[in-house]
Amino acid sequence: MLHIFCATAAAAGIALSRGISKVSCLDIDLEIARKNLREYNQKKIEFIEREAFDYFRTKGRNDKYDLVVVEPYFHQVEEVWKYLVPTLLERSRVLLMNFGPYDQETRFLIDEEELKKYYQNITIRNRKKFGGMTIVVCESKVL
Repeated sequence: MLHIFCATAAAAGIALSRGISKVSCLDIDLEIARKNLREYNQKKIEFIEREAFDYFRTKGRNDKYDLVVVEPYFHQVEEVWKYLVPTLLERSRVLLMNFGPYDQETRFLIDEEELKKYYQNITIRNRKKFGGMTIVVCESKVL
């Protein structure tokens, strides 16, 4: 599992507590993530302290994952959909994306028809709203 924009690494912690074999945490600052995951087997955790877009332009180009959890910062939501999702769909079959509340200026609608303009090989499996949060589960038809 790859957890992008992991911040506190809550999703990584849940996955580790449920028995996942390995988790990679990617964010520009991992200090809080390291503290929150210290109780877990460190051999199962990879910390990648880099900017996500830069990582996938360079080293992360060939990495493959069963599951990618994406929790972008509010100001990056549209950029994630337009530029990072295509890269991730080449590397993972399932993406779980968590979009928190953000203001109207940065709002990017998560609509399957709109997505198909960008990506031909994506299916939205589930989309749920919880207050101001939206969780989207996508599946790649490529892998």
